[in-house]
This record gives sequence, structure tokens and C-alpha cells, in this order.
Amino acid sequence: MRVTGYVDDADLAGELTRPVVPVLAHRHASASGSAATWIGHGRRPVALDGGYARELAARYPWAVTVVDDLAAGMAAALSGEVSTWIDPGEGRTAVVDTAEAARLEALAVGERALA
Repeated sequence: MRVTGYVDDADLAGELTRPVVPVLAHRHASASGSAATWIGHGRRPVALDGGYARELAARYPWAVTVVDDLAAGMAAALSGEVSTWIDPGEGRTAVVDTAEAARLEALAVGERALA
């Protein structure tokens, strides 16, 4: 397994199409940029369960795999049990509005803070 960390823009497209497991390890809206980048390159990231990941999955079930256990989710992706590539027949032409999903998550966080 190889973890890249930050990748320069010039190398990004190549790294996103390598046979890796795309991961969204944040449980909140800070993963929105990463989600949009993975999805925009035809990848279906394994996302740690949280409000933002659930919102994406509810709106675009073809775009993300939500898991409670990140290690188990990554293992499932590595074994081929879960695909990390978006099937064009699953709605790939739909627009993924990660800004709207992030806005809804921010509202939910604010509501939980006030409760």
C-alpha cells in the first residue's frame, strides 16, 4: 500500500487513475473538494461514515461507498468486493453538487451544536 499525501496539480490526474483505493477519511464537509476531485475523475471513493458522506450517498448512490470501518472498506475495495470506479451507466452524467452537500452538512452541524 502506498499513501501519497499531497499531490501536485501537474501529477494529480495520473495519480487519480492509478489502481488505488480513493479514500475520504473526514467525517465532515472538509472532504468536499476531495470528493469532487475523485468523482470528477471517474473514481468512487470509500468514505468514512458521517453526515457529508451520507448526504453524497443519498443524492448520488453511484458516486461514493460509505463505510463505518475505513480499514474494512479499503480491504473490500482492494479485494474487488467494492468497486472504486464509477460505472457510466449508474448516472455518471448527473452533476454532483458538493457545495450544496457541504452547505447542508454545515446546517446540520449548527443544529446539533444548538441542541
